[in-house]
Amino acid sequence: MEKAAREEIPLRPRQSSRSLVSEIIERNKKQQTQKQDYSMLYLFKRIGSLNPQGYKAYFVGTCAAICTGMVYPAFGIVYALALDGFSLQTSQERRHAGDRNALWFFVISILSALAIAVQNWMYNHAAAQLSAVLRNRSFKAILSQDIEFFDREENNTGTLTTGLSGNPQKIFGLAGITLGAYVFALLYDALDS
Repeated sequence: MEKAAREEIPLRPRQSSRSLVSEIIERNKKQQTQKQDYSMLYLFKRIGSLNPQGYKAYFVGTCAAICTGMVYPAFGIVYALALDGFSLQTSQERRHAGDRNALWFFVISILSALAIAVQNWMYNHAAAQLSAVLRNRSFKAILSQDIEFFDREENNTGTLTTGLSGNPQKIFGLAGITLGAYVFALLYDALDS
């Protein structure tokens, strides 16, 4: 029975200067360091899946971004009408057309200001929720590590707290007003063409 066990699992020392665990760790590090390129849509889906309650805020913010994207074409139409008003015959007609066009410019600017305010507030609200979720999950992940994790030089207290506060802040910058400006630019380009 002992002979059968030795044939099945050889107990001879390996001819290597490294242990099996070292090779496994090195292979895992190589796999982790390989960079993968993800599309923007994938990244937004992944970030959105971390904060499902933020979908409502992003939806309202996107509707406001759509309204903001329609401001410049609306200004173009009213400007064309204003230029057309200069070709009217009587001064009373020109005055009436000028007052009407000035009123339209004023209404569009008020609606634009409201749309921009709602867009920025909703995107910032959703990004703040996402940032809180990321900080919470990061803190839980740090607390669940083994003691050996904290003994490593790269995992000292300063590095961990910097990562805990800095990384969610970077996501906040992307998922907040920057995302609103990105959606606005996409919609403006779509309406422009």
